[in-house]
Amino acid sequence: MERVSFDKLLRVADVVSLHAPLDATTAGLIGKAELAMMKSSAVVVNTARAALVDTAALLTALNRNEIAAAALDVLGVEPGGELEARLLEHGSVLATPHAGWYSEESFVALRRKWRARRSGSSTALRRVRPSTLL
Repeated sequence: MERVSFDKLLRVADVVSLHAPLDATTAGLIGKAELAMMKSSAVVVNTARAALVDTAALLTALNRNEIAAAALDVLGVEPGGELEARLLEHGSVLATPHAGWYSEESFVALRRKWRARRSGSSTALRRVRPSTLL
């Protein structure tokens, strides 16, 4: 694996998958300029936060065949505004209902953590040291 600049990554990647928090440095991370750098066969995957991608720029890039497809687990406006509706109707967009994290294993792990947290808070009320610390 080779570390490359963000611009080079956009130029050479077949798939750009976003896994970042939303903050001042990541908002609009993928916009018109970034989409223009990508290969026409590239796919954008966003399962993080909708505001990482400029929705209008993404729709334009898809309509102009500047990128091949997008897979989205998040939308800027949910259940969706006019722009999001056009994006969801696009033949090169795969969208899921913000449940990309779900699997039987992840659900079991989430439930285990919830129970541990719940049991930890009740032990604190009894002044007993919790078995797990979060």
